[in-house]
Amino acid sequence: MRDFLFEIKKVFIYQKGAWFILLLVLLKILSLIILDNGSDIRLEADKEDYLFYLEQVKGALTEETQSFLRDESGKIASAKVKLENLYSDYYDGVIYNQVMPEEELDSLSKPFEEQIEKEKGFQLIYDQYMYIRENPDNRYFLYTNGWNALLAHERLDLPMFFLLLLLIAPMFCNEYESKMDIILLSSKKGRVTLVLKKILLAFGMVTLLSLLFSLVEYTYFNFRYGLSDGDYPIQSLEYFHSSLKNMSLLGAFIRVSGYKLFGYLCFSVLIMFVSICTKKTILTLFISTSAILLPYFGLTAQWIQYLLPLPLGFMLGSGFFRGDKITDSVDAIEPKVEFRAINDTEFKIIAILLIFIVLTMILVMIKKYINFQPIRREVQFTKREAGEKQ
Repeated sequence: MRDFLFEIKKVFIYQKGAWFILLLVLLKILSLIILDNGSDIRLEADKEDYLFYLEQVKGALTEETQSFLRDESGKIASAKVKLENLYSDYYDGVIYNQVMPEEELDSLSKPFEEQIEKEKGFQLIYDQYMYIRENPDNRYFLYTNGWNALLAHERLDLPMFFLLLLLIAPMFCNEYESKMDIILLSSKKGRVTLVLKKILLAFGMVTLLSLLFSLVEYTYFNFRYGLSDGDYPIQSLEYFHSSLKNMSLLGAFIRVSGYKLFGYLCFSVLIMFVSICTKKTILTLFISTSAILLPYFGLTAQWIQYLLPLPLGFMLGSGFFRGDKITDSVDAIEPKVEFRAINDTEFKIIAILLIFIVLTMILVMIKKYINFQPIRREVQFTKREAGEKQ
């Protein structure tokens, strides 16, 4: 237990892990503010009118909802016609010297103007209605900005990505570069026990940080937009319009968070594996970063990222719940596949392959870490020096 506490102290104090965590959490919050582009600015601009209509139709599409929308559409159209006729009569009166008092004009026009002012908010609800009526069984009316910002993107969490690199890479590399591995591995409590403690410490840190970052995201968007109606189907968001998954919005967030945790754990194993193989911090950072960022930025077809047995797909998460997205173009001979859904069989194969790779890396790590060849070489070198002196 004392050794484990020492490893914790070494990571958080000697290697400045606590400062890195504080800095990257602040950077995470800042990135949420700066990169918050998942919201529809129209909803925010006409939020009051939009929410007024949303309260009337919220939830599943019903006959009453459709009747209300038709009636409201008719009222707005009628108000436009009546207001136009009113102003036409007013200007006709000017021409024929039968001027209507301005007070009377304002009084007559005010109800029509108030009705027309709500048109933008109504149009937003009507746009949702046009989307929902295509598949009313699993598409509900709700305020989408919060859930879109939380789920409707496949953006790599760079603060978390770099935080893992900064925390985990030095765990082994610092020992190799300072030659402390020779002393540690020659102790009674070295060998397998030490490497397992380091792996468990890394897994514990990754788990806590992943949960913390997910909580930060949820809290921020709940405060910024609100995340009500989490029990509504995931298809209520247009981003998941063709998804075949039967789950709620909150359920999707929980599963995405779980997938990200799994991806981060696999990534931490990759970092440790590379650090033990290379024994160099710079090489570890370069190789580990390349393994994630090259496919992330290099693959033009985004869905391929989810088919690779790499941590990247799970670190993104949301794509596993999307359906096919195919767009037609006038210039294109065939429809363009922008995203292809990952079916359950493919998901299981990818997960099993990745687990197998991770377990293999862990076994190789343990074997290489407890290799005493460096010690034997040091001992042989010392004996050779002693012989030469004699």
